[in-house]
Amino acid sequence: MLRPTSALSSHDRQWLGSFLRDKPLFRLYFEAALADLDKGIDNRSAYLGQDRAGALLGIAFDQLVVITAIGQLRPEELALGLTAPSATELHIEPDHEAVLRPRFGNRLIEARDMRIYGRALATEAADPDARRLGIEDAPVVTRFMEEHYPRNAFSEWMLTMPFAALLHKGDIVATAGTIARHADIALIGDFLTRPDQRGRGHARRLAHHLGWVFAQEGVRTLVLATTADNAAACRAYEAAGFRILETRRQIDLGPEAPEAN
Repeated sequence: MLRPTSALSSHDRQWLGSFLRDKPLFRLYFEAALADLDKGIDNRSAYLGQDRAGALLGIAFDQLVVITAIGQLRPEELALGLTAPSATELHIEPDHEAVLRPRFGNRLIEARDMRIYGRALATEAADPDARRLGIEDAPVVTRFMEEHYPRNAFSEWMLTMPFAALLHKGDIVATAGTIARHADIALIGDFLTRPDQRGRGHARRLAHHLGWVFAQEGVRTLVLATTADNAAACRAYEAAGFRILETRRQIDLGPEAPEAN
């Protein structure tokens, strides 16, 4: 099974760091997980393939678990990504899907192409209408998510890192936050706009604003992910200077049905 980062031996950590050396996004996940242990945060997990040719990385949000499969893994090892009873989002390589699909059962919600974007930071400007949120804003952000995006990956700990919003008459109309950060690279996400406010460029504005925030803090590269069918988001990110680094498959699974008594 996947083990918490804190349970990985020094040898396992060394191997995983070496395996992810040429995979910047996944290396970021792992290095940020190690750094978070010093803050008392242990919400990430990993599985090292028996053949040492692949790995699974996991991260837990309040209502969702995200599992990433990398490299060559045996079918029974890939299936470990399906063991969480909560709603699960799988990020897998294309050839993994055929192996896993028979195991989805009635949990499958949808399977989509996934795009991983990145851009280098240069001269950035703050958006005068954007407000940086903190942990004290957790209740209002949680209400926004529950009302408009209940399946979204969000946890209060994200508010301890750069998290910004655009507001109208005191209400949140769009958000953008941080999922992981280490050294000079950050993974951003939660680009969400209230349905009645879509099409007004809010995601692009917040992408630029987060770029400004991170540039002040020494970050040089931002990465983010979305699905190819979200054309509006893809256009917004590309308009903000992001370019595709990699494509994968995203599998959205509902929670495991409880056993009947």
